[in-house]
Order: sequence, then structure tokens, then C-alpha cells
Amino acid sequence: MNNDDILNIGDWIYEDGYGIVEKISPLYWDIYNHEIYQDEEDKKFDRILYPDKPAKELGNLRAVELQIKRFCDYKGIPIRRNRTVVRLKEYSCHVKAKDLRLIQKAQKNYPKEYESFLKLNKDVITYRGSEYIVDSQETAEYMPDFFRKYISEELPDKFTAVELADLMEIHGCPFNLRNPYSRGDYYSGNKILVEFYYKIGDYREKHLLFCGLRIYGRFDHLTDDYGWIRRPDQRK
Repeated sequence: MNNDDILNIGDWIYEDGYGIVEKISPLYWDIYNHEIYQDEEDKKFDRILYPDKPAKELGNLRAVELQIKRFCDYKGIPIRRNRTVVRLKEYSCHVKAKDLRLIQKAQKNYPKEYESFLKLNKDVITYRGSEYIVDSQETAEYMPDFFRKYISEELPDKFTAVELADLMEIHGCPFNLRNPYSRGDYYSGNKILVEFYYKIGDYREKHLLFCGLRIYGRFDHLTDDYGWIRRPDQRK
């Protein structure tokens, strides 16, 4: 696929069949991304390996997300499940002329399904995750109480990672969102996994606007689900 393909809202693209682009949303490097904390040697290697990509630095473009509404498969049969999906732009491209003809044929053969496709309007919520080292399992197990006591009620309905990090620092959180776990041995140590949930297309000044927060504890080979701190559909 041509990663330089210029895509616009409404364009037909390949997506396990054929679909149109509904939303185009940039992703920028943020404080919870491990990669921006690389040492100089790793950064130098990245510049050699990917000379045309922006450096992995706070605020630089990381990728572009597409929200795609799928109509039919490669045989022209309407898709009935998982009709709205999210993919990175670099893995997507326009359909060719012969495929457009197949799409047009499917539109004529399945008018009711095509009408349903046109009316479909769904907000997709997805998430980004990051891990953080804590000093002990006891500290990790304290985190659900900490977040629910000090963080949950003070968070606005939509918040950035920076706003969350500032709030955590004010209340003395044992780990810092600005210093994520640098991936080494995936299973070693005591860690907190934070999942940041957001609606595709929601961001402010190069920061994703999150509407949900969930945390987990990780100890050796085990993962404990500490549950929601803020559900994506929760309103205060």
C-alpha cells in the first residue's frame, strides 16, 4: 500500500472489504509515550532508520488514525458486523477503479443495506495504554483507592494526559506519567498499566482528550484488573 496516499473524508478505501473514511485524526507524541524518553543513541538510530519521519519528541506527529465505515466485502456482499473500525492511515489506501465498479454494483443490488450504511453514525471509543514501575506490589494495590479518592472526582469529563499528570503530582501519586516504564523485561517488576480511553477525533492542542481511565496491576506473570476509574460514558 502507498503510505503517502492522500486520503480525505468520504474516500473509499480497502478495509477487509470496502469502506469510506469518516474521520481523520492526527496522533501526536505525548507524555505517556515511552518512545519520547529514548536515550540519544536510540534517537540517533531512529533518525538513520526513519529519516523522513518526525523525531519522537513531545508534540511531533506520531501517526494518523482513520475511522472507517465498512459497506461490503470483496465479493460485494454487505457487511453486517463490525461496520465501524479504526485503523492507522499508513496501512490504508484508495480503492482502484475496478473495485469502485464492484461497490457501485453492490449499492444497486442491496439498496436497503446501502441506505443503512449511509445512515450509520457511530462514535468509536478506543484507548492507549502505558506501563509505570512502582516500588512494591503493596503500592500498586493502593492505586485503585488513590485514584478513586483523589483523582476521579476532580477530573473533568474530558482531560489530557498533562492535566491528569498534574493532578496526580498535586496529590503525591507514587508514579509519574511523565516517566513511563521503559520496556525491558515485560514480566519483571511491579508495574501499573494505565489505559486512556478517547473518542476518535477528540484532541486539544496536540493532546488527545480522554473520557475514560482504567488501571491494572502487573506482578511477574500476573495481571490484576483494578477496574474503571472513569468509564467512557460516565458523567459527573
